[in-house]
Amino acid sequence: MRKDDRLKIGIPLVIALVALAVYSLAWGLASLDFWRATQIMAQLDSDEAPIEAKRELLARGMQHLDNAQRLGGDHPDLFGQRGQLLFWQALHLSQAGKDRSALLSQASEQYRKALAMRPLWPYFWANLVVAKAEWGIFDLEFRKALRRTVETGPWEPRIQLQLIRLDFIEQHRLDPQSREHIDGMLIRALQTQPAAVLGLAVDLGKVPRVCGMSEAEHLIQQCEGLGWSRPE
Repeated sequence: MRKDDRLKIGIPLVIALVALAVYSLAWGLASLDFWRATQIMAQLDSDEAPIEAKRELLARGMQHLDNAQRLGGDHPDLFGQRGQLLFWQALHLSQAGKDRSALLSQASEQYRKALAMRPLWPYFWANLVVAKAEWGIFDLEFRKALRRTVETGPWEPRIQLQLIRLDFIEQHRLDPQSREHIDGMLIRALQTQPAAVLGLAVDLGKVPRVCGMSEAEHLIQQCEGLGWSRPE
C-alpha cells in the first residue's frame, strides 16, 4: 500500500478515534456530575443541616445537573432528578402559595420531559402523580399518570407505598377509578410488604381500613396489638 493511501485511511481513523475519546470524556464527566447530584438529593433527604446549608446543597445539585446536561445532552434520568430537587425545594424551602405552586409546576414539567423520553418508567409516572397531588391538582393528567403508574409498576415496593400514602391522605379528593387502582396496589403490598403498609396505616390513622380488609387476615395479631378488633 502506498504512503498516500495509508494516510488517506489513517487520518480519518485518527480523527474518528479522537472524536470518540472526546465524546467518551464528556459523557464520563456528565455521568460524574449526575452522580454527584443524586448524592446531594440523598443528603438533602437525610441531613439535618441548617436551612442555609441546604440551600447551598440544592444550588450545587442544580449546578451539577446543568453541567451534566451541557456535557451529555438531554437524558430522562437528568430530567427526573431535576424534578426531584425542585419537588424537595417546594416542600422544604418555599412558603405555601405561589412560590410552592411554581416549583411544583416546574417539577411536574421535568417529569413530563423524562416521560417523553422514557414513557414506560413507573417512577417518573409516580413522581408526577405525587407532585400534582401536592400541588392540589387532580385533573385528567393526574388520573392518567396514576393509571400508568399502576400499569407500569404494580409490584414496585416504593411506588406501592407512594400511592398508598397518597390515598390515605387524599382519598376524598380522588375519583373512584383512581381509588380502585390504588386499592389494587394496596392488596399487592399487603402480600409483599405488610409491615410497611401497617406502619404507614399507623402513622396516618388508617389502621381500621387496612385491618378490616380481607387481604389483611394474616395481620390479625398485629392489628389486635394495635387495639383494633374485628367488627361484630
